[in-house]
Amino acid sequence: METTSKPRYNLWQNTAFMLREAWRTRKSVIFLCVALAAATAGQSVTELLIAPAILRRVEQAAALPELLAAILCFGGALALLAAIKSYLSANTLFGRIDVREALIRKINRKVAGTSYPNILDTAFLRMEKKAGDVCGSNDEASEHIWATWTDILANGFSFAVYLTVLTGLHPLLLVVVTATTAAGYLANKRISRWDYRHRDEKELYGKRLHYAYQTAINRAYAKEMRIFGLRPWLEDLWERTMALHRAFLRRRERAYLGIHLADLALALLRNGVAYAYLLWLTLSRGMSASEFLLYFTAATGFTQWVTGLMEQFAALHRESLDLSSLREFLEWPEPFRLEGGEAVKAEADGQYEIRLENVSFRYAGAEKDALRDLSLTIRPGEKLAIVGLNGAGKTTLVKLV
Repeated sequence: METTSKPRYNLWQNTAFMLREAWRTRKSVIFLCVALAAATAGQSVTELLIAPAILRRVEQAAALPELLAAILCFGGALALLAAIKSYLSANTLFGRIDVREALIRKINRKVAGTSYPNILDTAFLRMEKKAGDVCGSNDEASEHIWATWTDILANGFSFAVYLTVLTGLHPLLLVVVTATTAAGYLANKRISRWDYRHRDEKELYGKRLHYAYQTAINRAYAKEMRIFGLRPWLEDLWERTMALHRAFLRRRERAYLGIHLADLALALLRNGVAYAYLLWLTLSRGMSASEFLLYFTAATGFTQWVTGLMEQFAALHRESLDLSSLREFLEWPEPFRLEGGEAVKAEADGQYEIRLENVSFRYAGAEKDALRDLSLTIRPGEKLAIVGLNGAGKTTLVKLV
């Protein structure tokens, strides 16, 4: 079975798969993920409200005890939320590792119990390596997906609060902020695409420079360099590769400069429109300084949550592709049914024999059979030696038996 370029499972199906695995292995992973997202969003919302709330009390000439109480209340809330975040971040790690280890055990069981033809299938072996890589560390998809979903939920909660605050303003401002944020995200995404498209070129220059440097400092090559006069060649290789590398960096920085300038222009447009509109409300309709600060902070912070959601969903899509490879490996078809067959009735004397009758076997892609019309009987207690030239089929026979 060859894998196709299109994954078998989509983002939501793979998320449901991980939720099922967590529910069977460590249910707390799911609840801690949501709790950590809520604590993160709560901290962001508290940071949004603290300055406007205190400024409002200053505008209202509140008594000093009331002002200090507000400061202590918000400060205590921030400290509490920070402590909760730290506690949840430390304790959610163990459950996530348990879920990843459960997947590793599934991979090991698949490898240990797979049919013999699969271990000769290069596609199966490639998929086995991919599945192992997906569970290789804390930063791989089988565990990092929980961190990604935590960020998505936190950004979603904060996005909803900021959106609620901004609904008190003109809808056009919200459209401008959203549109410029989305455009800025797409502009920055071009940087990642540029790096991805040119990754082979970047790697090539790095390998050449590394080779030239290691050759130049390696004493094992000193004699050859003197005898054959390789120093000029090595220096020329270094200079030519450095020239190509510098040209590559100039092209990259030109691309980066244009993208960053576009992003800067969009940020100026977004903040300028918000600032101008809020100033107009302040001067013409008497908006208070605390309201101005609240709305302006919400308008600029709104960008962070929209961008965060886009980036995290992009990361989730990449992790979903890895998880799809893992699931496809676990569900790799078995040509032989190894489970669910009829039980062999025990004989009174407990003596059995192994018998092969007219057995032939050919490896995938081979032009002829490794074994042809082989018959063999191994009786209880019998010792049998298999001898033959290399390639005669000794190993194949043993594996079949």
